[in-house]
Amino acid sequence: MKEALIMMNAVELVKKIEAIKELEAFVKELDGELRAYEAEIKAFMNEEGLETINAGKYVVRNTPVMSLRFDTKRFKNDFGSDVYAEYCKEVESVRFSIN
Repeated sequence: MKEALIMMNAVELVKKIEAIKELEAFVKELDGELRAYEAEIKAFMNEEGLETINAGKYVVRNTPVMSLRFDTKRFKNDFGSDVYAEYCKEVESVRFSIN
């Protein structure tokens, strides 16, 4: 009985994995379309020198954003890998993948 349950679960598992793969392909296709539309709007805004457009009920912004990022490579070069390692902490995460 237990083996039959495992086999049933294996069949269901394969079906779910196949559904995930199909959905991933669809999402990839949609993402390509999304990026193409965004690129068209960005190109138009850049050509016209616009950072903001009011389009009906939508406001489209294409504005520069400044942020700070820690330069790990420079820190290691300036202070050494040992000092860098002292300030690193190990963090556990779970990665789900299907190959």
